[in-house]
Amino acid sequence: MIDTPSDQASYRAHDLNLPGAARGELIASVDSWRRCEVAPDDLPARSGPCYVGLDLGGHKSFTSAACYWPDGGRLEVVTACGDLPGLAARARADAAGALYERAAASGVLWVLSGRLTPVGPFLARLRAHLAGVTVAGAGADRFRHPELRQHLADQGLNWRVTWRGGGARSAEDAAQDIRAFQLAVDGETLRAAPNILLANAIGESHVVRDASGHATKLVQARQRARIDSLQAAVIALGLGGAASKRRSTGKVWVA
Repeated sequence: MIDTPSDQASYRAHDLNLPGAARGELIASVDSWRRCEVAPDDLPARSGPCYVGLDLGGHKSFTSAACYWPDGGRLEVVTACGDLPGLAARARADAAGALYERAAASGVLWVLSGRLTPVGPFLARLRAHLAGVTVAGAGADRFRHPELRQHLADQGLNWRVTWRGGGARSAEDAAQDIRAFQLAVDGETLRAAPNILLANAIGESHVVRDASGHATKLVQARQRARIDSLQAAVIALGLGGAASKRRSTGKVWVA
């Protein structure tokens, strides 16, 4: 049983065959996360409103979207990257072994045309992935506000967007979102199919706290770690958790 962050190095070495990372406070223990993983056929239905967390990548990082249904606790996370360079070359640069090729083979990593992840095609594919789903809201880093707004408009996605991180409310946003993710994992109310990128991101990141003990952000445990999928999931859980607390359905949008 892997219950503490100190067991993470063994998990990465023996289960994922990946290099070690600097130790720090994990957002959740590997064992806690594994208790939330279920076979795809055992996932709760896509029922009720869905909240989408988005993390737009840059030149080397990936772009991810996390889709969370609070009513049943279902979480789906999809990630994308450009096809230049190829997955094997990306993995060598990131010291990730066969992680990316395995992720693509399992369907959780989409490979799209381009050196940068093309946001428009990614959102178009995400829209198809969520066909018929009621999207009650989305969240993303407000640093990418103008860019994402334009891409959403281009795709006809009139989602209500809550901007996270950055500015004076950065720590408040992060603390709420991180805590929502931790509560769902520790309480075993979260259900997700096995996702090798998300599981790896949990082990490749750590929580940063301020002097008062508040979570201020998630950071990479090593420079070449890719934690985009976890960043998106944390935002989605934060939005869904807040909405559940309000017990208000509000206005919804259909993808």
